[in-house]
Amino acid sequence: QGSPLVLYRQGYELNQPTVDIQEQLMQVDGIEKTSKVIASPNQLSKIYSEDGKIFSAELGDYIYLQSSGISLYGIDENYLDSVYTEFNRFTSGTSEKAFDELHNGSNSVIISHSLSESLALHLYDKVRLTFNRGDEQEFVEFTIVGIAAKLAGFPRFRETSFSGPGGASIGGGGD
Repeated sequence: QGSPLVLYRQGYELNQPTVDIQEQLMQVDGIEKTSKVIASPNQLSKIYSEDGKIFSAELGDYIYLQSSGISLYGIDENYLDSVYTEFNRFTSGTSEKAFDELHNGSNSVIISHSLSESLALHLYDKVRLTFNRGDEQEFVEFTIVGIAAKLAGFPRFRETSFSGPGGASIGGGGD
Protein backbone atom coordinates (compact mmCIF):
# COMPACT_ATOMS: atom_id res chain seq x y z
CA GLN A 1 0.00 0.00 0.00
CA GLY A 2 2.95 2.38 0.39
CA SER A 3 2.94 2.96 4.16
CA PRO A 4 4.00 0.94 7.21
CA LEU A 5 0.40 0.85 8.46
CA VAL A 6 -2.76 1.35 6.44
CA LEU A 7 -6.19 1.34 8.04
CA TYR A 8 -8.91 1.00 5.46
CA ARG A 9 -12.53 1.43 6.37
CA GLN A 10 -15.11 -0.30 4.23
CA GLY A 11 -18.68 0.79 4.43
CA TYR A 12 -20.24 3.51 6.51
CA GLU A 13 -21.56 2.45 9.85
CA LEU A 14 -21.61 4.39 13.09
CA ASN A 15 -19.69 1.75 15.07
CA GLN A 16 -16.64 1.85 12.78
CA PRO A 17 -13.53 3.97 13.45
CA THR A 18 -13.74 7.66 12.58
CA VAL A 19 -11.05 10.29 12.04
CA ASP A 20 -10.69 10.35 15.84
CA ILE A 21 -8.52 7.27 15.46
CA GLN A 22 -5.85 9.55 14.02
CA GLU A 23 -5.50 11.28 17.41
CA GLN A 24 -5.39 7.91 19.16
CA LEU A 25 -2.64 6.67 16.84
CA MET A 26 -0.54 9.77 17.56
CA GLN A 27 -0.42 8.63 21.22
CA VAL A 28 1.40 5.40 20.24
CA ASP A 29 5.17 5.45 20.73
CA GLY A 30 6.98 5.40 17.39
CA ILE A 31 4.20 6.96 15.33
CA GLU A 32 5.36 10.39 14.25
CA LYS A 33 2.76 11.39 11.65
CA THR A 34 -0.49 10.15 10.22
CA SER A 35 -2.48 11.09 7.16
CA LYS A 36 -6.12 10.53 6.36
CA VAL A 37 -8.38 10.36 3.37
CA ILE A 38 -11.40 12.47 4.26
CA ALA A 39 -13.95 10.18 2.56
CA SER A 40 -13.80 7.77 -0.31
CA PRO A 41 -16.31 8.03 -3.17
CA ASN A 42 -18.11 4.87 -2.02
CA GLN A 43 -18.46 6.25 1.49
CA LEU A 44 -19.86 9.53 0.17
CA SER A 45 -22.48 7.63 -1.82
CA LYS A 46 -23.47 5.73 1.30
CA ILE A 47 -23.61 8.92 3.38
CA TYR A 48 -25.80 10.68 0.81
CA SER A 49 -27.88 7.56 0.12
CA GLU A 50 -29.29 7.81 3.64
CA ASP A 51 -31.13 10.86 2.33
CA GLY A 52 -31.95 9.07 -0.92
CA LYS A 53 -29.11 10.82 -2.75
CA ILE A 54 -26.32 9.26 -4.79
CA PHE A 55 -22.93 11.00 -4.93
CA SER A 56 -20.84 11.00 -8.08
CA ALA A 57 -18.14 13.15 -9.59
CA GLU A 58 -16.97 13.79 -13.13
CA LEU A 59 -13.93 15.57 -14.47
CA GLY A 60 -13.98 17.20 -17.88
CA ASP A 61 -11.96 19.55 -20.01
CA TYR A 62 -12.64 23.24 -19.50
CA ILE A 63 -15.36 23.49 -22.15
CA TYR A 64 -16.72 20.09 -21.10
CA LEU A 65 -16.34 18.60 -24.56
CA GLN A 66 -15.06 15.39 -22.96
CA SER A 67 -15.61 14.11 -19.44
CA SER A 68 -15.29 10.97 -17.39
CA GLY A 69 -16.58 9.67 -14.08
CA ILE A 70 -13.88 9.73 -11.43
CA SER A 71 -13.04 8.50 -7.98
CA LEU A 72 -12.37 11.66 -6.00
CA TYR A 73 -10.30 11.65 -2.82
CA GLY A 74 -9.63 14.44 -0.36
CA ILE A 75 -6.39 14.04 1.61
CA ASP A 76 -4.59 16.07 4.23
CA GLU A 77 -1.22 17.83 4.15
CA ASN A 78 0.58 14.97 5.96
CA TYR A 79 0.26 12.53 3.06
CA LEU A 80 3.83 12.87 1.77
CA ASP A 81 5.25 12.52 5.29
CA SER A 82 3.34 9.32 6.04
CA VAL A 83 3.84 7.18 2.91
CA TYR A 84 6.78 5.68 1.09
CA THR A 85 7.13 8.37 -1.57
CA GLU A 86 9.31 6.11 -3.73
CA PHE A 87 6.03 4.41 -4.71
CA ASN A 88 4.72 7.68 -6.17
CA ARG A 89 5.39 8.16 -9.87
CA PHE A 90 4.45 11.36 -11.66
CA THR A 91 4.37 11.54 -15.45
CA SER A 92 3.87 15.34 -15.41
CA GLY A 93 4.99 17.65 -12.64
CA THR A 94 6.69 16.57 -9.43
CA SER A 95 5.25 15.07 -6.28
CA GLU A 96 6.59 17.82 -4.01
CA LYS A 97 5.40 20.71 -6.15
CA ALA A 98 2.02 19.12 -6.89
CA PHE A 99 1.24 18.50 -3.21
CA ASP A 100 2.47 21.99 -2.25
CA GLU A 101 0.06 23.48 -4.79
CA LEU A 102 -2.70 21.09 -3.75
CA HIS A 103 -2.64 22.42 -0.21
CA ASN A 104 -2.08 26.15 -0.88
CA GLY A 105 -5.78 27.06 -0.80
CA SER A 106 -6.45 27.16 -4.53
CA ASN A 107 -8.67 24.78 -6.46
CA SER A 108 -6.07 22.33 -7.67
CA VAL A 109 -6.15 18.66 -8.56
CA ILE A 110 -3.79 15.75 -9.20
CA ILE A 111 -5.17 13.34 -11.78
CA SER A 112 -4.23 9.84 -12.87
CA HIS A 113 -2.17 9.32 -15.99
CA SER A 114 -4.92 7.14 -17.49
CA LEU A 115 -7.44 9.97 -17.04
CA SER A 116 -5.09 12.52 -18.61
CA GLU A 117 -4.57 10.23 -21.59
CA SER A 118 -8.25 9.43 -22.13
CA LEU A 119 -9.30 13.12 -21.94
CA ALA A 120 -6.12 14.60 -23.54
CA LEU A 121 -5.42 16.73 -20.44
CA HIS A 122 -2.05 18.23 -19.51
CA LEU A 123 -0.27 19.83 -16.58
CA TYR A 124 -1.79 23.24 -15.66
CA ASP A 125 -4.87 22.73 -17.84
CA LYS A 126 -8.08 24.12 -16.39
CA VAL A 127 -10.72 21.45 -15.83
CA ARG A 128 -14.27 21.32 -14.54
CA LEU A 129 -15.28 19.00 -11.78
CA THR A 130 -18.97 18.21 -11.61
CA PHE A 131 -20.30 17.09 -8.25
CA ASN A 132 -23.65 15.31 -8.30
CA ARG A 133 -25.62 14.84 -5.07
CA GLY A 134 -29.03 13.49 -5.94
CA ASP A 135 -30.75 16.23 -7.97
CA GLU A 136 -28.11 18.80 -7.00
CA GLN A 137 -25.26 19.50 -9.39
CA GLU A 138 -22.29 21.80 -8.84
CA PHE A 139 -19.53 22.76 -11.27
CA VAL A 140 -16.15 23.90 -9.95
CA GLU A 141 -13.07 24.93 -11.93
CA PHE A 142 -9.76 23.31 -10.95
CA THR A 143 -6.18 23.45 -12.26
CA ILE A 144 -4.21 20.25 -12.87
CA VAL A 145 -1.04 20.50 -10.75
CA GLY A 146 0.20 16.95 -11.24
CA ILE A 147 -0.39 13.81 -13.27
CA ALA A 148 0.46 10.55 -11.50
CA ALA A 149 0.86 7.01 -12.79
CA LYS A 150 1.10 5.72 -9.20
CA LEU A 151 0.30 7.15 -5.76
CA ALA A 152 0.99 5.17 -2.60
CA GLY A 153 -2.27 4.07 -1.00
CA PHE A 154 -4.41 4.88 -4.05
CA PRO A 155 -4.68 1.87 -6.38
CA ARG A 156 -6.95 3.73 -8.82
CA PHE A 157 -4.02 5.96 -9.81
CA ARG A 158 -2.42 4.09 -12.64
CA GLU A 159 -0.68 4.55 -15.92
CA THR A 160 -3.23 2.72 -18.04
CA SER A 161 -6.95 2.19 -17.69
CA PHE A 162 -7.89 -1.49 -17.48
CA SER A 163 -11.62 -0.99 -17.17
CA GLY A 164 -12.42 1.57 -19.82
CA PRO A 165 -12.89 5.26 -19.10
CA GLY A 166 -12.55 6.58 -15.60
CA GLY A 167 -9.74 7.58 -13.38
CA ALA A 168 -8.86 9.08 -10.09
CA SER A 169 -8.36 12.59 -8.79
CA ILE A 170 -7.16 14.12 -5.57
CA GLY A 171 -8.45 17.65 -5.12
CA GLY A 172 -7.52 20.58 -2.95
CA GLY A 173 -10.08 23.29 -2.38
CA GLY A 174 -9.94 27.00 -1.94
CA ASP A 175 -11.85 29.07 0.55
